[in-house]
Amino acid sequence: DIKTVEVTDENLKQSKKLLAAVNKRLKELEDERIKIKKMMLEPYQVFEEQVKDIVAIVKDADGTVRQQVKYLEDFERLKKEDALQTIFKKRKALYTLGDLIPFEDFLKPKHMNKTTSLEAAEAEMVEFFERTEKDVKVMQKLPDLQAHVSAYLKTYDLALAMTQVQAEKERRQQIEASKATKKAEDVQAYQFTIFNSKDKTLVEMFMKQNNIKFEMKEGI
Repeated sequence: DIKTVEVTDENLKQSKKLLAAVNKRLKELEDERIKIKKMMLEPYQVFEEQVKDIVAIVKDADGTVRQQVKYLEDFERLKKEDALQTIFKKRKALYTLGDLIPFEDFLKPKHMNKTTSLEAAEAEMVEFFERTEKDVKVMQKLPDLQAHVSAYLKTYDLALAMTQVQAEKERRQQIEASKATKKAEDVQAYQFTIFNSKDKTLVEMFMKQNNIKFEMKEGI
């Protein structure tokens, strides 16, 4: 009905009153809506507070239990690590490189998992040591044993260790060759033949003035 009103100079005042009356009714309607919503939400708000209290209590208890679980799991891991370390100390004495291999080079995160039994971890340890023993027998037949062992203990990969030692050997050879070449160039001798004493005196003066090393032999 309001949309059908045509506002003119004559009914401007009445149109404003109409709008004011309609807005008043709308405000009353909105106030009623808010009142009813609040009334309907009161039971939910009580329920919401109850749920929040329960969640807080359970989370607190959950945190307490989790701390105990973590403590026990950490304790079990430490026990397992100590047991493996004891086995490692006994096993390494049977192998050539044993005393050079730290426990940390063998131990892996998977060995600490519950899914890996102590027996399975020990079996991997034996396999690890057997592989090093096999590799060291090969290295004992190679030149530069110490260099090969040093490179091997960084990777536990025989092929890679051999490659690294060879590369280092070639590098040293290149350095030595470069030094030898430079040394040969430094001591290279040149011979000039001077046919009269006047020129000989001039050349000798020139050499001395310019700090040029020279050796003079007469009558050659």
